[in-house]
Amino acid sequence: MKQFLNHTHTVDCFWISDLHLTEHRYCRYNDALAIHCLRISDFENQIQFLKTLLNEKELLRADKYLMEKDATRFTVARGMLKFLLGAYLNRPAAKIEFYFEENHKPLIRQAGKPLFFNISHSRDLVLIAISSSPLGVDVEYIDTAFSYEQVLDVTFSEEELSFIKNSNKQSEAFFLLWTRKEALLKATGKGIDDCLPNVPSLDGKHTVLSEITNTELPWKTASFGIEGDYVASLTFNPGFETEPLKVYQLGIELPGV
Repeated sequence: MKQFLNHTHTVDCFWISDLHLTEHRYCRYNDALAIHCLRISDFENQIQFLKTLLNEKELLRADKYLMEKDATRFTVARGMLKFLLGAYLNRPAAKIEFYFEENHKPLIRQAGKPLFFNISHSRDLVLIAISSSPLGVDVEYIDTAFSYEQVLDVTFSEEELSFIKNSNKQSEAFFLLWTRKEALLKATGKGIDDCLPNVPSLDGKHTVLSEITNTELPWKTASFGIEGDYVASLTFNPGFETEPLKVYQLGIELPGV
């Protein structure tokens, strides 16, 4: 872990209330920052094609899942990730190869302009975020039956606990703050640890010790509701945002297939 000697950085968290989903046919694969949204169930009839984009290790990983739904989720998510990255890089999707940093964060082996990505899935929904700067994304299904009370004290600060307990919709409040923490830690590559209550997630600009997040860079975290039953958060470096945030909806048919 880097030594930051009590350095600090800022994290600005905010909510987007007027998110607009754009049809994927309007994507030109040149946005500085964008999210691509898809439902796994929409692509089950594309499994055989998506398998052709996976390498031998990825196919073996898919085969190791005991449940067919888990194998399908992996195949769709990994296949569509490579499909999109291939479009951004103007390279055959099947030729896209990943390598992993020490923190297990995946990167692309490539020359030329940098391209960063992050992926998250919950139940039937997958979000793939792509940018020319580091980023993190997390999406969660708002499960009102989930017993989150047992993790509150090890996850949130006193102020965050108060926010959840005083909310009219406590489950939504819990998952909102959780996605913000997860997205920030994925963007910085820190990962979840005992410092989780100190990772900011409430609305507003926060000053954070760099040792908490393993970074000295400023960050923004935009949160939004999507597909009715989900909440998502995207963490990115200031200067790479677009107004409004580009969120593309991938339909049943693959572009160009």
